[in-house]
Amino acid sequence: MADLTKYADLIERLEKVTGPDRGIDRDIAEHIVGTKYRSTQRGREWLEDSHGGVETWTRYPVPYTASIDAAIALIEKILPGSELEITNLYGVARVTLHDVENSFHGSDPCNRINTALLIALFRTLEAKAGAA
Repeated sequence: MADLTKYADLIERLEKVTGPDRGIDRDIAEHIVGTKYRSTQRGREWLEDSHGGVETWTRYPVPYTASIDAAIALIEKILPGSELEITNLYGVARVTLHDVENSFHGSDPCNRINTALLIALFRTLEAKAGAA
């Protein structure tokens, strides 16, 4: 999946989602973060932590679509030094992500700040991939 298509697909899915979505979390973990995973008899397992050669595996990826903290941590990891403006005036979550060059917006009419954060992030990454 080309970067532009990948980001556009995630933005479209996030704009339609009605709550936390493990499928989107999985795709973010695999295609954006590059989280290591393995297949087992129980299904896929995700590398949660690795210290001193000891790996901890979990059955679920990081819940980006359910956690504001996870969404912000992802932004800080991918775009360190970026600035966030967050509001939920009139019950609509709105986020502006300022990176070094531009500002990008995300919103969620259902007032889910984590979803708006992810949309703003992927719009930023989509613009950067298009400019490259």
